[in-house]
Amino acid sequence: MICSIFLSKKEYDKWSEPEKLNSEINKSDFTSTQPAVGIDSRKNQETIYFVSDRKKGSKGGMDIWYTSYDEKKQDFATPKNAGKINTVGDEMTPFYDNDTRTLYF
Repeated sequence: MICSIFLSKKEYDKWSEPEKLNSEINKSDFTSTQPAVGIDSRKNQETIYFVSDRKKGSKGGMDIWYTSYDEKKQDFATPKNAGKINTVGDEMTPFYDNDTRTLYF
């Protein structure tokens, strides 16, 4: 099964139609799932953490990846692997606590 991540915006009391995020996030041959929104503490920028089984740059299995919105390009940046927290196994269900700026999975 291939999952994709979509974005819907709420304006006043109405939600927009969901839009599929770009092909850098939603690779056609790999799943992208379980998004969690948090804040990148270095850039103080809203960040999406998600799980993917993509191979390039992966530690193996399902890894946690992240991307931030690029204001200049008006699109999300190329995702990066979350690094040391990933293993050859499966990391799942990321949750970002905005109060403590802590990522749980």
